[in-house]
Amino acid sequence: MTLNMPAFEWVHVLLLHLNSGISFPSPDLCNRATLSALRMADSDTNAYVADTVIKRINDREFLNQVINDGSQIDTVVTAINNAIKRLGDRVLNELSDFRNVNRIWLVGGGAELIEPYVRNGWKLPAGRIVLVSEPQTALVQEMALFKQEE
Repeated sequence: MTLNMPAFEWVHVLLLHLNSGISFPSPDLCNRATLSALRMADSDTNAYVADTVIKRINDREFLNQVINDGSQIDTVVTAINNAIKRLGDRVLNELSDFRNVNRIWLVGGGAELIEPYVRNGWKLPAGRIVLVSEPQTALVQEMALFKQEE
């Protein structure tokens, strides 16, 4: 398979590895932890709010607006960061089976979340670990293009 997105242009992919247990959209692991922490902070709990809180975890002003019990903000942030770390650890564990890999492209809704863990845990030069543009939709767009070529 040859991927056509800018990061993949003219690159023949020898192995495309997907594991639905660690796949993203702002991964279920992180969403569950966020929903639970928000409930403990007497705040709205739905998938949209959780996803937005994850994306804006470093925006203290936003968190003050969304989290009803302000004394729990640090608890919510810690819960999310712990979940992201667990996800990053799971991805690194999954990658450990593929030590001959010389490039990693991060795609999926949680790619931004785990990028630092992959970079720190996988000793490749920085340019060989790529967070693709629009990672949440990149893979599905390429799969649709691939199907059109068949």
